[in-house]
Amino acid sequence: MACPRRIYQLLIPSTEVQQWPTFMLPSELNQVAQFLGPIGDFKQIKSNNYLVEALVHLWDPECTAFRIGNRQMTITLEEVAGLLGLPTRGTALVFPFASDKAEFCQIIGLKESVLRGSDQGVAVNILFERFAPRDGFERHVTDFVFTSKAVWERKRLLVYGVVMAGTYLFPRKDQKIAFKSAKIVNDLFLGIQGKQCSIVPTILADIFLACTGCRKGEKFFHGANLVLYIWATGHFKRQASVADSLLVVGYNWVVTHPKRVNEGDLPKNASECVDYLETLQDFNIR
Repeated sequence: MACPRRIYQLLIPSTEVQQWPTFMLPSELNQVAQFLGPIGDFKQIKSNNYLVEALVHLWDPECTAFRIGNRQMTITLEEVAGLLGLPTRGTALVFPFASDKAEFCQIIGLKESVLRGSDQGVAVNILFERFAPRDGFERHVTDFVFTSKAVWERKRLLVYGVVMAGTYLFPRKDQKIAFKSAKIVNDLFLGIQGKQCSIVPTILADIFLACTGCRKGEKFFHGANLVLYIWATGHFKRQASVADSLLVVGYNWVVTHPKRVNEGDLPKNASECVDYLETLQDFNIR
């Protein structure tokens, strides 16, 4: 079977997404990282699209694994949790099937009139202008359903999390932030009925669904393709000088990615990536 054509992926985020972390205090970034991991550091990862395409070609949905030569390999809950430095314990979040603009506006505190014409998602620049700059509340005070700057400060952290999750974990082909991202991030931040939640199973399930969908011919990988890419390069392209055993707790796998992998000689198209993966010997795989 021929290797699939280009899978459109959100690997180059908008300028607003790339700039947003610079508007946040380190303490604010740390608060969001408790729930989403060092997601702001994903902007430093430039994925090789072809490696993800090759993995999709080798995906077997029946066994939920990649068939690489005579091996079966898959990304696990523990690996996603370790990569993002997040716990797996807690209630697994369910990603809503449909987007609800009214619910989105209620959660983040925007008037629905601000998003007039939007259907399933909102452009990043609309959220960026109102929540990223420190004077966003004063400049757009009439756009909010609340009148307190203290409320805006709390919503600001939530919206930052929604934008990062909507860009890197649950992307859309049109590069907008899905309205349904707000509910899942809000539940993650606040818990459900007083119980802690985990986004790790949601991320992994979405990667599996994206692999299956693209294997069936979809042209957009809607899952966390950068998580899959970091996992794959860690197994297949890790630098020889990097130890087999690395710290899990407190180790930022995202920001240190360029130091741990050798991307320079990756194949230049998806078909060559498939051949490369299928001919790897066991001693070349971590």
